Amino acid sequence: MNDEETKAFEFLSEHPGETYTAEVADADGNKLFTKYYPDRAVAAACWECHNEHERRGDDYPEFAKEDVMGAVVVYVPVE
Repeated sequence: MNDEETKAFEFLSEHPGETYTAEVADADGNKLFTKYYPDRAVAAACWECHNEHERRGDDYPEFAKEDVMGAVVVYVPVE
């Protein structure tokens, strides 16, 4: 993860009912409007699959209902 993604995930973990917005640059320096939406564990199948995954490392978090497990990210070019 880059610094902005880390900030976004930390924010969403602390504020799961909100979104995170940022303006970032792509590899070519083009500005992008970026919106992060929390991807929450809403069904037992979500957290059970992640918690029981065969390649799950010891440092991987244990998820429960409503935990933020990631984010859906939308990038829109800014002209």
